[in-house]
Amino acid sequence: MVDWLYMSDIALMAEGELLGEDAAIRGISTDTRNIKEGDLFIALKGERYDAHDFISDAIKQAAKGIFIHKDI
Repeated sequence: MVDWLYMSDIALMAEGELLGEDAAIRGISTDTRNIKEGDLFIALKGERYDAHDFISDAIKQAAKGIFIHKDI
């Protein structure tokens, strides 16, 4: 079993666009309080919150990449 995935693979599966350099990720997080170095942060939007507001926190926590669905 492969324990990593490239951001370009995720962009392709999501029919999205990779901006910046491609890199392998080790994990996925939707909560900036739980990001580990090398994780991909997925910014979810709910009725009461928008994780796009926490992108700077994800960067500070050493997220390898950020998955967004709106312009920031």
